[in-house]
Amino acid sequence: MMKKLSLFLSLGALLLSGCAKNDNEKHDAPGKKAVVAVTTTGMDAMQEGDIMAVQIYRADESGDYKPYAHGLFDASSSPEFNAVTGESYKVAATTIRQADTKISKNGNTYGKPFGTSATDGFRYDDSELPLSSSEVETADGGKYTLPAIERYYTETTRRINTTGDKLNLEMKPVSFKVTVDLDENTMDGLKLSLTGAPDVTFAKTDPTLRNTSARTVWYQVSDILEAYSAPEDKPYSENFSITLTDKSGNVLLTTNEQTDARIGDELNIAANEDGYITFGGATTVPAEKLLTVSDDNLFYSESPVGIEKRYRIAIEAQDPDPYMVKWYVDETLKGKGLDFTYVAEAGNHTVSYKIPAEYSATGKEITKTVAANVYTSNGIYILNEPNMTGSENIRGINRYTYGATDVERFVKGDYTCFGATAQYISNWAGYLYVISPYNQSGVSFSSFDATTGTFVKAAKSVNDAATASLHAFAGISPTQGIITSNQGAWIATLDNGDFSIGTDKVNGTENGATNAFVTDGRIFVIANGKALAYKAEGFTAASEPKVLGDANTGFVQSKDGYVWAAKGGNLLRIDPLDLSVETVTISAEIKFSSSPWKQVSWVASTAENVMYFTKDSWGTSKEIYKYDITNDVLTPQFITADALDNYMLYATSLYFDPQRGELICSAIKGYGASSAYNALFSFTSDGTKSAGVLYDTADTDIYGSKDMLMPAMMCPIKNFTAPVI
Repeated sequence: MMKKLSLFLSLGALLLSGCAKNDNEKHDAPGKKAVVAVTTTGMDAMQEGDIMAVQIYRADESGDYKPYAHGLFDASSSPEFNAVTGESYKVAATTIRQADTKISKNGNTYGKPFGTSATDGFRYDDSELPLSSSEVETADGGKYTLPAIERYYTETTRRINTTGDKLNLEMKPVSFKVTVDLDENTMDGLKLSLTGAPDVTFAKTDPTLRNTSARTVWYQVSDILEAYSAPEDKPYSENFSITLTDKSGNVLLTTNEQTDARIGDELNIAANEDGYITFGGATTVPAEKLLTVSDDNLFYSESPVGIEKRYRIAIEAQDPDPYMVKWYVDETLKGKGLDFTYVAEAGNHTVSYKIPAEYSATGKEITKTVAANVYTSNGIYILNEPNMTGSENIRGINRYTYGATDVERFVKGDYTCFGATAQYISNWAGYLYVISPYNQSGVSFSSFDATTGTFVKAAKSVNDAATASLHAFAGISPTQGIITSNQGAWIATLDNGDFSIGTDKVNGTENGATNAFVTDGRIFVIANGKALAYKAEGFTAASEPKVLGDANTGFVQSKDGYVWAAKGGNLLRIDPLDLSVETVTISAEIKFSSSPWKQVSWVASTAENVMYFTKDSWGTSKEIYKYDITNDVLTPQFITADALDNYMLYATSLYFDPQRGELICSAIKGYGASSAYNALFSFTSDGTKSAGVLYDTADTDIYGSKDMLMPAMMCPIKNFTAPVI
């Protein structure tokens, strides 16, 4: 038993001996002098002009820390201090970037928070530096608790164990920064002011010396110790206001509400694409510039390729900036301002305006989007006028493809879908709508699929008004149109060719209405010898019209965007966007037929700023006039009887193709049997005949006769996909 005990004691002694040896490797004997190197982490390496101050405290026998040593070091220093092993030391340190030029100094002595002169090493005395002071004495002679400096601070306690120990100071930032990034001209003389901080004025820099005009200003927080000791889940936040003033004294930015910043934050002041100051994720716009929308001309539209569509928005603000309004085509920014004009490729498109929330008086984005469908056309539909007396020989609709040598029979005539003397045709939202003024032997209003010619619906009378003579139809949107008659105008509700007609007459048309035209978000109507205008959006029978002036026929829209109506030789030139009107007088009359009513043979060119009209109303004219709007020049015999092969311009005989830039005329050889001989002529802008097609009613399988074939009106073939609604 004794031997076993002795063995155990021997093993214990060996273990104790091993422990002592390891302890000696970690700890020198207490009281031994040691040189301790001071290092830092938590910040980038110090650079020329940066200064770090270190205050060391030594624990006495009671454990209280008393000032022991201090030093002020630049980037070239490698500070070390003398210590005694086994003793504890407390260290406070602060670093200020570019302190050499930012902190006040008298000779070699720096002001707060250093309060000492530069040293080569530590000084050992009982002096205590004000390193935790929030007050900073700056080079401009000021004293600030929110100085424009980049500062770091730390505190730590450490027991010195060996002569090889290093004391690492984990520096914590106690500053935030404000970055100003504006153009060079704005930056020149720009003043940045923060509550409790010195003003900072920027100078215009040499653009060859830097790639950006960004400027960064650091600000020390106003309570160093609180910021340093704040827990991560409740970080310290500095509260202040910012003002930015240009060199002329104009305030570009002011944060009336208090701004918050935490240590290490970067607050960015820049300019958006419109030149307005952005700060804190928001755009700062003066209250007097904030916009509201009072009106707009943004509504569903159809147009051929190459035709400019115009839109306008009306805004209200004390000091408005129109360029806050942004215009988009298919969500791509295309323009800014109150007016927008675009030419789009064929297809379905959307047009929209947006006023960003930061520009809106309500603080919410203002936006609106509508369909804008653009089509190509390779030909025209020709509505044929049946026999006014009620003959069974109904003609229907023909179709002509440009370049063809004949006219195609598209829709067979039938009194179930056409009325006597069908006169008006419109291709709208993928459907053909036909008006027949006399319905005693047929229908008044009918619809067909524009692609297939399939009959959709017909109405024999409108609102049981059997004596009503219908005049015209105009599409407003894919779901709404307007029908005019000698008894007034009604609203038609459309549904893919199907329709229903409202019973209430449109306000202002109670005594009858003739022409109707829709463009640029407006509905134009001739009623009671006046040209009227309605807003297309929200249009109802109760909508109030604006009376534009005296007119008995219309409407055409010229290349410059104006809409025209006429009474004889007095023309109304109407701006569809603001409805301003000017009277233009020409030495000829715009003539039309009132009995039976027919759409006037009057068209405007989209290739030049000119318009064309026939010398006389239906059935007698063999001449076409040209009026040059820009130069106010009338050419009475622009197209002569010889150019028309002495054919007669009958009914609504003119159509202008906006893509070909050509004037197309439909004509008949004469009355009676001669009316079976029809012609289409095409003329270029200089009056040269580019094409002529003669055709008749020889297709007896479809029409059953060589009887009258009166071309009443033309409209375009529209090649584009289904309308966007």
